[in-house]
Amino acid sequence: MSKGVLGLGCSYTWGEGLYYYSDIEDSKNLLSEYHMFEQSKIRKPHILYKNKHSFTNLVSQNFNTWSHIGAGNGGDNVFAFKQRITTLFQKNVFDISDFGLIIIQITDPTRNLNYSPAEQLEYIDHYCNHWESMGVKCVTLSWFGEIPSLDEYKNAFKHRHVPLVYRGETYDCFDPILRLDDTDITIASDFNKKGLQKNDLHFNLKGHRLIADLIIKKLEEDNFTL
Repeated sequence: MSKGVLGLGCSYTWGEGLYYYSDIEDSKNLLSEYHMFEQSKIRKPHILYKNKHSFTNLVSQNFNTWSHIGAGNGGDNVFAFKQRITTLFQKNVFDISDFGLIIIQITDPTRNLNYSPAEQLEYIDHYCNHWESMGVKCVTLSWFGEIPSLDEYKNAFKHRHVPLVYRGETYDCFDPILRLDDTDITIASDFNKKGLQKNDLHFNLKGHRLIADLIIKKLEEDNFTL
């Protein structure tokens, strides 16, 4: 397939912590008692490993195509969102026609207090409408429950929203799943017993696989093809 899959979001989409699971020689040196991110210690092999195991790439593999994750770890729903788009769609980088699917993970709305959550959704919706008018499929998922509870989300994003099903329960966002006492989809759930990454609620390998499968299920229900 020629058209790819683009992932836009914060550290959850970026795949923070996935490199802990690699056998790259210095990957275990990145572990600590509590979650922290030190950009200077992250090398290219770590980036390539986490990209391979990210839910964005797992979705692309299902459609036998390639993927790209917007550069930068973290960010907000307005400034970082626009910055990534500006960086992506410039001369000799990407054209929107290169993608057939864009996965948008909406992050914590309090990261940008200059815009209300509703205004942040309006901003993302503007881009989605533009991309969809050009034949690109857009799907969305949210970190916190405040976003999907808004009427603005229910009205504008209902056809894009990915329901999050975990152990038979359906959630509108993934934060509650990460905070379950017996969750098994976080980095903390894997390393806490070793006294490491005790508060790290980023997705582990199983978590990325779960999110990818849920996105794929949504796309299949929508009869999406690349």
